[in-house]
Amino acid sequence: MRRNILSVLFIMSFFMLIHGCLGGDDENAGGHEGETASADITALEGGTLSTPSGAASIDIPAGALAEDTTITITSLGVDDQPDAENLGSDVYEFGPDGTEFLAPVTISLVLDVDVPEKMQAVLAVLDGEEWTTVEGSALDGNTVAGQVTHFSKYSIHFVGDDTVLESEDEVCKDLNFTACGGDVVGSWKILSMCTSRTIAGENPFADKPACADDIFEFNVDWIGEITFNEDGTYENTMGMSYWTHLELTDECLGEIVNGATTDYTMVCQKMFSDEDNEESLCTYESGLCKCDTKPETRNIDDSQNGTYTIEGNNMILDDGDDEVETLPFCVDGDRIVVESADDDTQDVSHFVCEKL
Repeated sequence: MRRNILSVLFIMSFFMLIHGCLGGDDENAGGHEGETASADITALEGGTLSTPSGAASIDIPAGALAEDTTITITSLGVDDQPDAENLGSDVYEFGPDGTEFLAPVTISLVLDVDVPEKMQAVLAVLDGEEWTTVEGSALDGNTVAGQVTHFSKYSIHFVGDDTVLESEDEVCKDLNFTACGGDVVGSWKILSMCTSRTIAGENPFADKPACADDIFEFNVDWIGEITFNEDGTYENTMGMSYWTHLELTDECLGEIVNGATTDYTMVCQKMFSDEDNEESLCTYESGLCKCDTKPETRNIDDSQNGTYTIEGNNMILDDGDDEVETLPFCVDGDRIVVESADDDTQDVSHFVCEKL
């Protein structure tokens, strides 16, 4: 099964409540106010700079600077900053203020607090009194990183999850679910997950008019299986494999770097790289940048075990950790459909599986 979506940072486990976001707390971001760092970076070689705590850093590639420059980082804390309650780090001023780069540089900030429920953490630049998301920035572990083309004040900003995961395969198009119960004993392979819920992430180029007709696809294959045993126990090894495909024109690439360079071959090749051999996963030819990331698999190794009972047309799952889930289901021949609803958002998802 394949579906195209805008982007995804949020991984869902089979038969769990779909909202599964990271829990927030009452702690405030900050703690590094007054911390500074500086380094002389050459235009020819580029370089990196981090604050003493490692909470903020910048990576400047060779050729990004127009001339040799003393780069600085200063933590301004969070007090009296705009929308301080939705900041996940100190506000950092990168200098010299207003520096423009010939190629994107990477700013990385470490999260000081947990991400609140139904929010995602992005790198943001202060524009007047408003925080503007840095396109393509993402959370990896406890660090949020993004590419920028000029210096200003940056912080981690919490924003709402607002991207729709669309179900486009034939299984979902033909689905007409009515709970009917049935015999669940056996092993079931997932075919599709049909949903209208929102997940974290968005097309990083959505606000670029020149990119409106370009291709940005996030392809997902749902994989794994769940086994219901006769003794009332179950084992779940569900996950997903995903990869990205892009086709971007010169006009789109130009807007992405805000006109900082017309070397679109270089811009294209820096879009993605293979961490194992540092080779670009993008090719540029005849005014078109094509990128195909290698498939990544998530959650398939995170098996979930528990007990289940059947009450009428509902299965009741208990994994011993989270709340007990009551899920309507229907077995029709060699196919089972299980419904999961989010009480807060009213989003409904259906897992469709085939018996092995």
